[in-house]
Amino acid sequence: MTFKFLWKGPDKVTRNSVVNSVENGGLNLMDIETQIKALRLSWIPRILDSTRKGPWKSYFDHYLKPYGGTFLLKCNYELKDLTPSLNGLYLDLLLWWEEFRNTFSDINYAQRIIWSNKDIRIDNRGLKIVV
Repeated sequence: MTFKFLWKGPDKVTRNSVVNSVENGGLNLMDIETQIKALRLSWIPRILDSTRKGPWKSYFDHYLKPYGGTFLLKCNYELKDLTPSLNGLYLDLLLWWEEFRNTFSDINYAQRIIWSNKDIRIDNRGLKIVV
């Protein structure tokens, strides 16, 4: 809606350039999609915090139990290898965490966990945790 209002037709410049600062030739607009991802990814430390309890955390852990529960968030999983029946926030969270982890991870391959690791495959299937 913002871009339709701004340009009143097709985009005149790329959307990425519009979120740049004015000094860098942009309009200093907020990237709403990135903001939403950042807010949702802020749930990861809460989920991994063993002292926090709540139905939201139990629901997430319940559906990830076949994959090791919240341990999965520490793995190098690929979402298409999993078949969780999650939706909404939880599915987005796994998808965006995978994207974030792949983009910004500084762990070398020797330090990665072998379970649910997209780089370690047998018969084109990842190693799954047996619960």
